[in-house]
Amino acid sequence: MNHYPSNERGVGRLPCATLLLVWLTYSLAAQTTVPKTNAPPKPVTERFLLIVDTSAAMKKRAANVEQVVGSLFAGGLGGQLHGGDTIGVWTYTDDLQAGQFPLQRWTPQASGPIAQGIVDFLKSRKYEKTAHLAPVIAQMKSVVADSDKITVLLIS
Repeated sequence: MNHYPSNERGVGRLPCATLLLVWLTYSLAAQTTVPKTNAPPKPVTERFLLIVDTSAAMKKRAANVEQVVGSLFAGGLGGQLHGGDTIGVWTYTDDLQAGQFPLQRWTPQASGPIAQGIVDFLKSRKYEKTAHLAPVIAQMKSVVADSDKITVLLIS
């Protein structure tokens, strides 16, 4: 004996109609709540943070560091830098020196002057004391947590 409802006059179609109505309601709700625009999505600017050890142990490597850093930033970090990206520079010995070099907003046209500015800043640093990375890492974690996209370059 069959205990399931028969398909006479659409009795079994009620759940399908209900599901279709629910789907249609959610479809229309989704379309009305999301604004449509023809504007392209806003590009995400990236942050770049250069951290350089300026302890006494790095003094004999200073010229090489300056050359490498200058080449990297003049070349846009091999295509990784895009217009509007920001560049910060920190140095450290036994403590962190942050905010002494003004934040730079990179453009391809300004790559040379920005690279030279970073090199000149590094040349002005006094290489002394012993490096202690722990305070730098603690501050860096805070910056990383507040960033959508960041690249940290640590030279030590």
